[in-house]
Amino acid sequence: MLRIHRRSTAPALIGVALLTALLLSSASATTPGRNGRIAFQAQTEDGLQIFTVRSNGKDLQQVTRVDGDATNVDWSPDGRRLAFSVNECSIAIIDADGSNFGLIAEDPDLCQTDPVFTADGQRLVYERYDPIADVDAIWSMKPDGSDKHLVTLAGGADANVSPDGTRVSFKASPFGALFVQNLDGSGLHQVSPDWDIAYKHDWAPDGSRIVISDNANPGPGEPVNIATIRPDGTGLQFLTHYEGGAQANVGSYSPDGQFIVFRLSVDGMYTLYRMRTDGSDLHAILGPSTFLPRHIDWGPAPVR
Repeated sequence: MLRIHRRSTAPALIGVALLTALLLSSASATTPGRNGRIAFQAQTEDGLQIFTVRSNGKDLQQVTRVDGDATNVDWSPDGRRLAFSVNECSIAIIDADGSNFGLIAEDPDLCQTDPVFTADGQRLVYERYDPIADVDAIWSMKPDGSDKHLVTLAGGADANVSPDGTRVSFKASPFGALFVQNLDGSGLHQVSPDWDIAYKHDWAPDGSRIVISDNANPGPGEPVNIATIRPDGTGLQFLTHYEGGAQANVGSYSPDGQFIVFRLSVDGMYTLYRMRTDGSDLHAILGPSTFLPRHIDWGPAPVR
């Protein structure tokens, strides 16, 4: 099975102009709105599958039952559908209740993964790796899989677009730090310090800050903590201050911008938490248990 080649993109490549910037004019990682359910991937006897749960920890539901792994989930802006990766190299969409599953991007010669809805719900932005050409790029398509367009050759992992649609953020080399550039290809700058940040970051719904986790590959006894930073790289603020082997991996902001959801790992036990955006008012949603939620995304309440 072809697996995506995760690699950081050298800064020399990041200066390539974006070819289809207008496609992302309304894209964002967390859609502003009323808070809905929280989605994530977790291990089952049949591989990684997508689950959702209410923000009070009630009504845990398994949404997918794909053959293999379902990962990298993202909510649609209307809170009614989920986009996700299948076996790391294909993209699918499913209704939030588990119905109407459909593969929308599948090619045995490519790895297409990590889809994100635009804020109007009209397109998906995703990562596409071509192993023959060794090109990792960001593309866009309609939710039915049609009208595919190259967005940027900058590559990089975990691409997100600012809520106002003017900037792209992604994890790239050197160090695996967070970078931001304008949609016209200008203004490239490193936002986070020289850390290898953990996979998964998110823009605040008002675009004022980006939340990250500081350590992608902690050694034995090393902590992982959550911080926020302004998109210009100023104002770094740690929200958690765990020590030892405790690892806090961020998921996303809540759609109303009042909370951040994350996973805390301690001694093989995992707790899904929410906290205020200043790190206060910590509240457990699930756990502690051996049930491991990953790639956490807080969605909006469904539009009726």
